[in-house]
Amino acid sequence: MIPKGECLFCCKIIQDDIKLYFYTNNNQQIGADYFSAEDWQESNWLKDNKTIVIYIHGFTEQATGPAATLVKDAYMKRNSEYFIAVDWRTLAAAPWYDHAVTNTHNVAVYVANFIDNLVIKGGVQLQRIHVIGFSLGAEIAGLVGKLVRSGKLTRITGLDPAYPLYSVHDSRGRIDKGDAKFVDVIHTDGGELGFATPLGHADFYPNGGKPHQPGCKLDYILKTGRIMDIVACSHNRAWKYYAESVVSPYDFPAIPCPTYKLYKQGKCHGIRYDTIPYMGLFADHR
Repeated sequence: MIPKGECLFCCKIIQDDIKLYFYTNNNQQIGADYFSAEDWQESNWLKDNKTIVIYIHGFTEQATGPAATLVKDAYMKRNSEYFIAVDWRTLAAAPWYDHAVTNTHNVAVYVANFIDNLVIKGGVQLQRIHVIGFSLGAEIAGLVGKLVRSGKLTRITGLDPAYPLYSVHDSRGRIDKGDAKFVDVIHTDGGELGFATPLGHADFYPNGGKPHQPGCKLDYILKTGRIMDIVACSHNRAWKYYAESVVSPYDFPAIPCPTYKLYKQGKCHGIRYDTIPYMGLFADHR
């Protein structure tokens, strides 16, 4: 098997390597291939006011995998949004992580052009669009925000943005708070597969934002037979937490604090705020 990408020995990227699957409450289980739909620019969903969620999966994943499916199903229970899953599985295939990182730009260009078409040709208001990405998908989401030409995205959500091969000091190829009017980030595997440093306007650190998240210690994983969770258990908690927040918006109240160390020392509990910040879908944009 040969990786896909732009390297000398890579297989060339073709149009079918990136697909968009469109879900509504009338089409919850099998996502319609968006570009196979006839006259999509005349579709009624372009004209209403529902939020359009665009979800981008991470390395080794796909748009029909556990992460995208869990988040999609959570949104379908709300009946308040349209859900589009970006599938770039052939460009994110193992074991070629370095090629997948390079391919994030191609995916971001594709998604940014799609959004521009929605706005310019479809008449969609840009504020209806919410881009969400997990791991490498979060880095793609940031790139999309940089590349969209029809205006500034209202919101990008990064679910444990990928850390390997990325730099804290260079935001050009990754998610950053300048990529949208509001960028919120959930950190669950900081310093390992995910970033530990703040990247957005609001950064949430459940259980300190680092390994091991509850249920992710090695002895527990081995005891329960979840061998595949050994590497990415804490990393995957980001999309699980987010999906839960979609269905149960008040499950994750947060305490604003400069550092987790200060929180552990009890120095942030006395801080008063007008509203309680919540992690996930209902994170306060203010």
